[in-house]
Amino acid sequence: DEAALARADAEAVRAALRDIPALQRDAVYGAFYESMTHRELAERMNRPLGTVKSLVRYGLNNVRKKLGSKGWIEPAKGGQRHESS
Repeated sequence: DEAALARADAEAVRAALRDIPALQRDAVYGAFYESMTHRELAERMNRPLGTVKSLVRYGLNNVRKKLGSKGWIEPAKGGQRHESS
């Protein structure tokens, strides 16, 4: 059961990645699946470091939105941040 659920989770993430803009997808994939640093990604993508950081951030936000709209995760609460004590 756990293996089937893990496969379903992985497929949901792959589907969400397919639905985001290509540059965001490349940045998120490189950062999380290939364990590349932002600097390595910037060099590979031939983009400024700040641009790559933004692409990763926007890409993750878009993946979260896609997963939330499909019911896989709870939707984010309007960008609220919680500070830990």
